[in-house]
Parts: sequence; C-alpha cells; structure tokens
Amino acid sequence: MLHHPHPIIADEPITALDVTIQGQLLHAVQQLCRSHDTALSRISHGLSVATGRAERACIPYTRRTVEQGGVGAVTHRPRHPDDAPDDAQGGSP
Repeated sequence: MLHHPHPIIADEPITALDVTIQGQLLHAVQQLCRSHDTALSRISHGLSVATGRAERACIPYTRRTVEQGGVGAVTHRPRHPDDAPDDAQGGSP
C-alpha cells in the first residue's frame, strides 16, 4: 500500500493456508484496500473462498468468460455446467 496501487491483483494469494487463516487474511486485505480506496481482484480456483467476500465474480473457461455478475447469481444459478456443484452433476460426493 506504500505506493497506493489501483488495483491490486492477487493470484491465488491464500491457497496454501489453513482455512481459518485464509478468512482472517482476506478480511485484513479487504479492510486495507477499503481504507486506501484500492480495488482488489482475486484470482482463485476455490470459488467458495473467492466469493465469500466478493461483490462480483467472473468465471473463465477455455480462455473466455462464460459467466460474470453478482456473486449470488453466479454461485446460486450457474449457467455453465462446470460451475454447478459436483452433486448436481452426478459427480462424486
């Protein structure tokens, strides 16, 4: 935050951390960004972690955006089959 970046892009910033620490770190970074009026874009394979504190989500597939919008719309009403939970696809529990 030293040079007041706009925006910050965090690519898999918490992947190797414990779930509890992940939440604490995401909360701290989000608060820091808010206090400095800086946008934060998180890139993650963990949709539940990524959307837990997000307002919008963008889902890429084969180098193109297949879904984007408010987190609720993207996570609760997925339009692309790969975005549906495993149990909705008949996958393993």
